Amino acid sequence: MSYTLLTAVYFRHHYYASTRYDQLQVHIPVATARDLRRYGLLLRQQADSITLSFDDTILTRENILQDDMTLIFDLSLKDHLFYNYTDLQQHDLRNSILLFTNKNNSTGRLHQEVYVSASEVAPLPVPCFVRPFGQIELLLTQELRSSYEIHFAPKATHWHYFLMSGHLQEIAKPAVVDPSDITTFKGPQSAVLPDGRNVITFISDTPVTLAQQQPPFMLVDYTTGSDAWRVVIPELPKPDISRISAAGGKPQFSSEIFLY
Repeated sequence: MSYTLLTAVYFRHHYYASTRYDQLQVHIPVATARDLRRYGLLLRQQADSITLSFDDTILTRENILQDDMTLIFDLSLKDHLFYNYTDLQQHDLRNSILLFTNKNNSTGRLHQEVYVSASEVAPLPVPCFVRPFGQIELLLTQELRSSYEIHFAPKATHWHYFLMSGHLQEIAKPAVVDPSDITTFKGPQSAVLPDGRNVITFISDTPVTLAQQQPPFMLVDYTTGSDAWRVVIPELPKPDISRISAAGGKPQFSSEIFLY
């Protein structure tokens, strides 16, 4: 046997520095397994992609594509924090899936916009014994590309920094600054915690995109003058994505970070 690549699908998430996303598992429905055997096709899953190859000692690419066959693959999600940091409006998780298809799509993406969006949300197939996270629908026609991509976008939230410890609240003129001058923070402001404590908080003027790696913000003290500051914390922590939840409901556009 000698296998030649027919097509491939790559999974990408732009929260990660490499953009490679390895948290999707592909499952082969019975009907698709039957078609794979009939045409001698081989499906392989790598960490962040799947490849579909054919035995070129039996068939040619033209032989396979002339029948206009459609293959369906189910996707399950291994990442339980996916909806916490992904910009995706999919409100009814119980009764919907994401449908990725190359039908009427010549962009090389299996979705309509630059990133996966509400346009890919589809009703849950019936009957369905186990709800998949999504499905890939590949039309094997003469227009089939050698590769496709699925791109997920990271969520953007307003960041809230809370000065919790006594020595931070004693700073005369605290400020949160962005060395790149892209994001500005309002503050200091007073906030009352559920336990009744008053603390100082700073809030980003605009939403900040969540990312695995991103330039740090700083906590500084302007006591030395308006044109200079003393660095108190040179690299403030990023939000904990396990504390951000938007799955199945209205997104929360704020992230809280407590400084001690």
